[in-house]
Amino acid sequence: MNRQGLAVIHRWSARAATAMIGVFFMSTVVVEIAGDYESVRMVKHAIVWAVPALVVLLAVTGITGQKMAGRSQADKIVAKKRTTGVMAALGLLVLVPAAFALDAMAQEGSFGTWFWVVQGAELVAGATNFTLALLQMRRGADLSPARRAAGSRR
Repeated sequence: MNRQGLAVIHRWSARAATAMIGVFFMSTVVVEIAGDYESVRMVKHAIVWAVPALVVLLAVTGITGQKMAGRSQADKIVAKKRTTGVMAALGLLVLVPAAFALDAMAQEGSFGTWFWVVQGAELVAGATNFTLALLQMRRGADLSPARRAAGSRR
């Protein structure tokens, strides 16, 4: 696949993944503030079912980004790679386990202290990943040939 095709796939998979992260976060916040326990159960279960799609989108984003970056040691590329690693670690170590734990607790009707501790950790990690995803999108836009060309004419 040529570089332009990789860039299109990368851009759209990154946008879709970022949107999903935002939807997960906002649906959690809204249901915790305005919903009842049944609504919380439904949202937690829906998130668990959507996690595989998010993982695929993130994998496609990572693979296409890696292919486009190659062996570059440019500061912006190194920063994107480092941020991607942080996002992956948060996802694998906090967000995915928290999603499954929260779903299990919600399905059991167990909304005690541990639910709220895990929910708090998930919200912090989710907000962090969403912020980092937006930062990654900005860095990616700064790396695009069109943006670089426009910037050099200023």
